[in-house]
Amino acid sequence: MESNITLHTIKSPEIYKKASEFIINWLRLYHNITQKALVLLSGGSTVNLYKDITKFIDEADLDFSFLAFAQIAERFQPEKEEDVNTYQIKKTGLWKICREKNIPYYLVSQGGSLQESAEGYNKILEKLFQEYTYKIAIMGRGEDV
Repeated sequence: MESNITLHTIKSPEIYKKASEFIINWLRLYHNITQKALVLLSGGSTVNLYKDITKFIDEADLDFSFLAFAQIAERFQPEKEEDVNTYQIKKTGLWKICREKNIPYYLVSQGGSLQESAEGYNKILEKLFQEYTYKIAIMGRGEDV
C-alpha cells in the first residue's frame, strides 16, 4: 500500500529555517496549480516556523484564496494564557496577517467543556478536509521550546 505521508528529517540547528522554506515552497506550488491547501498547525517548538511563513504571506504578491490554516493540537483551558498554542501562534503575527489577507483560520475553542470543544472542532475539521484538496500538517516532536 502506498503511503500519503512524507516524513522529512533534518538534524541540524537550521531545522526551522529549512522546514519553513519547505512549507513556503509547497504553498507557492499550490498557488501556482490553483489547488486549495489547508495548513494544520501545532504548537510547541513548531511555532518557530510561523514567523517565516507570516513574512512570506505578508510580502508575497499572491492571491491567497487557496489557503486556510487550522490547529491540529491545542491545550485545553490551561492555567496561563501563554500556555495555549493559539496564543503562541498569535505572537508570531500569523493570525494578524491572515485577517489582513482574508485567509481563513480555525482555532480550537477554549469555552465550554472539553467534550463540547472537541466535538465542535471535529465538525470544523471534517468540513475542511472535504473542502481542501491538499493538507500540510506541521507537527513537532520532542520538548516544547
